[in-house]
Amino acid sequence: MTGRPLVSVVVPFFDSAAFLEECIESVLGQTYTRWELLLVDDGATDGSTAIAQRYAARNPGRVTYLTHPERANRGVSGSRNLGLRRAQGEFIAFLDADDVWVPEKLEEQVTCLEQHPDAVMVYGSMRYWYSWTGAPEDAARDHVPDQGGSPGTVSPPPQLLVGILEGSARAPLPSDALLRLSTVREVGGFEEERKFSVYEDRVFFVKIALSGGVFLAPRCWVKYRQHENSSSSVVDRTAKRAEARRAYLVWLDHYLSEQGYRGTRLWSLAHSRSRPPRHPLTSWALHQLQRGRRAALACKRRVQTGVFRHKASLAGAADGSSQRGAS
Repeated sequence: MTGRPLVSVVVPFFDSAAFLEECIESVLGQTYTRWELLLVDDGATDGSTAIAQRYAARNPGRVTYLTHPERANRGVSGSRNLGLRRAQGEFIAFLDADDVWVPEKLEEQVTCLEQHPDAVMVYGSMRYWYSWTGAPEDAARDHVPDQGGSPGTVSPPPQLLVGILEGSARAPLPSDALLRLSTVREVGGFEEERKFSVYEDRVFFVKIALSGGVFLAPRCWVKYRQHENSSSSVVDRTAKRAEARRAYLVWLDHYLSEQGYRGTRLWSLAHSRSRPPRHPLTSWALHQLQRGRRAALACKRRVQTGVFRHKASLAGAADGSSQRGAS
């Protein structure tokens, strides 16, 4: 591995004691050994802090424990950005504390980026991992969704993003990607506004996909753990996903306009999705209001017409009386 690029691995965690050790071990077990591991504590209140500190003490110089001032909770994007600021590698990878890598993940992804200098990122497939529970009923639920797109090729900007918006390509997830650190810094890392919620990674990957080519590999490198306490599951239970998606689409519409894509096919796709959906009841109410307005105008015209006719009739009658009197 002498002379190969250094990979910075950033693992943000918050109350992840049940999964963090297995996550870290999947990094230690990589066949590619030129890496540094940055464990970022997002203000954990369980035993995950002690786990991270123990690994850092056992692996000085390779595993580093980081936290925010006063161990504040800054959210996953703020924690990834903290790791990003401390990273020293040529490449950077993000791994969520409840996910697990297969041993060949970094080695094969580094090779992909070395072979494709026009690509700023590589990602593959994700195994939706239910069988981690050991329950027989969960074993059959594991699956790898179809990638879509064009596996084995580099997608120039904005091709990947068009495919994602059209539904013909799968969006990457942080645990799945390897990126050039210089590109991640150029686009400003992750947006830390919490209004994006589970769409914060979508915002990040939009900026990446517009900054250079993306290599989609026909490989599955990540076990994407499915459990009820994941951020995605929590958002679904609180019914805030639609709100977060709306915030993401509005941001995307503005961002594409700022980047000079207004009027393009990509912008049209984003713009059409950012417009608020019209509720059936709202549509019915507007229709009834318009009908009422039209009816009121018609009634007004009929009244005015009747008044004019009545005045004309009175005027005609008056003229006739004058003529008769004169004769």
